[in-house]
Amino acid sequence: MHIAIIMDGNRRWAKKNKFKAINGHKQGALKLLECLDFAIKKKVKIVSAYTLSCENLESRNPLEIKALFQLIDSLFDKVEEINQKDGKIVILGDISKLPPKTQDLLQKAEQKTHDNSTILLQLCINYGGRQEILMAAEKLAKSNTEFTVANLENFLYTKNQPDLIIRTGGHQRFSNFLLWQSAYSEMYFTDTLWPDFGEKELEEAVSFYENQKRNFGK
Repeated sequence: MHIAIIMDGNRRWAKKNKFKAINGHKQGALKLLECLDFAIKKKVKIVSAYTLSCENLESRNPLEIKALFQLIDSLFDKVEEINQKDGKIVILGDISKLPPKTQDLLQKAEQKTHDNSTILLQLCINYGGRQEILMAAEKLAKSNTEFTVANLENFLYTKNQPDLIIRTGGHQRFSNFLLWQSAYSEMYFTDTLWPDFGEKELEEAVSFYENQKRNFGK
């Protein structure tokens, strides 16, 4: 099973609890690790997490973005915990626009966990679904290969198609997340803010998925 998560509500959680925005992001990062443990227990094979969108990188307060990169850097020690769980980390997105230190740490996380196989954690950082499709189309055109669905998929960041997409925080939209891969995904929306989303809420989302009849457009 592949679960993708739009982790919405970190800043609203921080405001509600009278914290700085970065504290909401930190709590959200720790919540992802908690949900990863639950996913392993449920024998989920892939978790894709919308960590930072292209739009967020371009439009949010530069001080908040700087603090977010510092948070990512500070959480590098958590990579060893994921490694001990036999988790593999893969980064989806254009990380060339990130600070050099952050790029280096993300690449080291991929290298350190490359051979693990119990669960795959795909972190979508400076990621956008439309941008991914455009990038793949440009690469396909340069390859002089026939334009087919299968051939275009070869140039995407990932071919992994989510079975279930969870969006927290009350909004019901894709927000440019895995647009190609989610063509036949089941969608689960909850008002719960991401830092408050725990094992109980994830169990409810999985139960929702298990009760769906999937026909993949047939």
